[in-house]
Amino acid sequence: MNVYVVLLRRMEGRAKPVEHVQLEPAVVGGIAQSSGVQLLDIIACAGVFDAVLVCRAPDYPTMARLLDALDGWHTDALLATAHIRYESL
Repeated sequence: MNVYVVLLRRMEGRAKPVEHVQLEPAVVGGIAQSSGVQLLDIIACAGVFDAVLVCRAPDYPTMARLLDALDGWHTDALLATAHIRYESL
Protein backbone atom coordinates (compact mmCIF):
# COMPACT_ATOMS: atom_id res chain seq x y z
CA MET A 1 0.00 0.00 0.00
CA ASN A 2 1.19 3.47 -0.86
CA VAL A 3 0.78 6.55 1.31
CA TYR A 4 -0.44 9.75 -0.34
CA VAL A 5 -0.46 13.33 0.93
CA VAL A 6 -3.31 15.34 -0.59
CA LEU A 7 -3.14 19.15 -0.45
CA LEU A 8 -6.59 20.77 -0.51
CA ARG A 9 -7.61 24.31 -1.51
CA ARG A 10 -11.21 25.52 -1.73
CA MET A 11 -12.46 26.31 -5.23
CA GLU A 12 -13.25 30.02 -5.19
CA GLY A 13 -14.16 32.69 -7.70
CA ARG A 14 -16.30 30.53 -9.97
CA ALA A 15 -19.38 31.91 -11.73
CA LYS A 16 -21.45 29.03 -10.35
CA PRO A 17 -20.86 28.34 -6.64
CA VAL A 18 -19.68 24.81 -5.87
CA GLU A 19 -20.86 22.91 -2.80
CA HIS A 20 -17.78 21.82 -0.83
CA VAL A 21 -17.46 18.35 0.63
CA GLN A 22 -17.23 18.88 4.41
CA LEU A 23 -13.85 17.97 5.87
CA GLU A 24 -15.37 16.01 8.73
CA PRO A 25 -13.69 12.65 9.44
CA ALA A 26 -16.96 10.72 9.02
CA VAL A 27 -17.75 12.42 5.68
CA VAL A 28 -14.28 12.18 4.12
CA GLY A 29 -13.71 8.76 5.67
CA GLY A 30 -16.92 7.45 4.11
CA ILE A 31 -15.99 8.83 0.69
CA ALA A 32 -12.48 7.39 1.03
CA GLN A 33 -13.76 3.96 2.06
CA SER A 34 -16.21 3.81 -0.85
CA SER A 35 -13.31 4.74 -3.15
CA GLY A 36 -11.09 1.95 -1.79
CA VAL A 37 -8.84 4.38 0.11
CA GLN A 38 -7.96 4.37 3.81
CA LEU A 39 -8.04 7.84 5.40
CA LEU A 40 -5.22 8.12 7.96
CA ASP A 41 -5.54 11.78 8.98
CA ILE A 42 -7.04 15.18 8.17
CA ILE A 43 -4.84 18.14 9.05
CA ALA A 44 -6.28 21.68 9.02
CA CYS A 45 -3.90 24.33 7.68
CA ALA A 46 -3.60 28.10 7.62
CA GLY A 47 -2.07 29.59 4.50
CA VAL A 48 -2.10 28.53 0.86
CA PHE A 49 -3.79 25.19 1.62
CA ASP A 50 -6.90 24.70 3.72
CA ALA A 51 -6.21 21.10 4.69
CA VAL A 52 -4.05 18.06 4.10
CA LEU A 53 -5.29 14.49 3.88
CA VAL A 54 -2.99 11.58 4.60
CA CYS A 55 -4.29 8.43 2.91
CA ARG A 56 -3.29 4.89 2.06
CA ALA A 57 -4.23 3.37 -1.32
CA PRO A 58 -2.97 0.46 -3.41
CA ASP A 59 -2.35 2.59 -6.53
CA TYR A 60 -2.92 5.99 -8.10
CA PRO A 61 -6.11 5.05 -10.02
CA THR A 62 -7.71 4.11 -6.68
CA MET A 63 -6.52 7.39 -5.16
CA ALA A 64 -7.90 9.27 -8.19
CA ARG A 65 -11.42 7.98 -7.38
CA LEU A 66 -11.21 9.77 -4.01
CA LEU A 67 -9.88 12.97 -5.60
CA ASP A 68 -12.73 12.98 -8.12
CA ALA A 69 -15.27 12.67 -5.28
CA LEU A 70 -13.95 15.70 -3.35
CA ASP A 71 -16.34 18.23 -4.88
CA GLY A 72 -15.44 21.87 -4.41
CA TRP A 73 -11.74 21.28 -3.71
CA HIS A 74 -8.60 21.73 -5.78
CA THR A 75 -6.42 18.71 -4.99
CA ASP A 76 -2.70 18.02 -5.37
CA ALA A 77 -1.81 14.43 -4.51
CA LEU A 78 1.75 13.44 -3.70
CA LEU A 79 3.09 9.92 -3.28
CA ALA A 80 4.87 9.89 0.07
CA THR A 81 7.55 7.67 1.55
CA ALA A 82 9.32 7.62 4.89
CA HIS A 83 12.83 9.10 4.87
CA ILE A 84 14.34 5.84 6.13
CA ARG A 85 12.59 3.86 3.38
CA TYR A 86 13.69 6.41 0.75
CA GLU A 87 17.36 6.10 1.76
CA SER A 88 17.22 2.32 1.38
CA LEU A 89 15.97 2.50 -2.25
